[in-house]
Amino acid sequence: MLKHLEKGDERKQDSSLVLKRVSDTRWCARADATKALANGYNSFQKALQSIAGDETQTSQAIHEAKCLLNDLGKNENAVMAVFWAAILDRINGVSISLQKKTIELRTAVDLLKSLLDFLISQRELFDDYETKANEKTDTQYSDENQRVRKRKRHHDDGAAEEVVFRGKEKLKVDTYLPVLDMLYRTVAAPRSLPGNK
Repeated sequence: MLKHLEKGDERKQDSSLVLKRVSDTRWCARADATKALANGYNSFQKALQSIAGDETQTSQAIHEAKCLLNDLGKNENAVMAVFWAAILDRINGVSISLQKKTIELRTAVDLLKSLLDFLISQRELFDDYETKANEKTDTQYSDENQRVRKRKRHHDDGAAEEVVFRGKEKLKVDTYLPVLDMLYRTVAAPRSLPGNK
């Protein structure tokens, strides 16, 4: 796929970002890989289209390219790529700062508090991530064209209608907010941070 990316007419906006195999030992490589995906989303789609249409490729490579292209064609993945690029970039910056030999304890605590504040602020930014994702690709949510499945109601169910989230709201409620909550709990877990009760 990298060969197909290099053949493309469009030049990368940030040539220092290259899609690579994610390292098992260096998690900061995940931040770089996610940022490369978010910034080059259209380029990756074009490269996958090129591979999928290339008859000289093996059938397995063509199949994998079509499957990945299908995944990139879902708005959920575009939004989450942009979201994770921002989140991992910030976490990576804090991690690098915390690993400095000369860091003072007060600075480390302030960095962690700043990261917690950043994660809280992200709850209101879903629409911004969606807008950025829509600038990169013209995809739609995977469940927008599916019929709403009705759950069988039982006699002891209340009279209230079942709430069914679709598209944007489903991604926000089922994925985006729970991820932010989990990240917040993970960062705030050390009880030694002042202000954590």
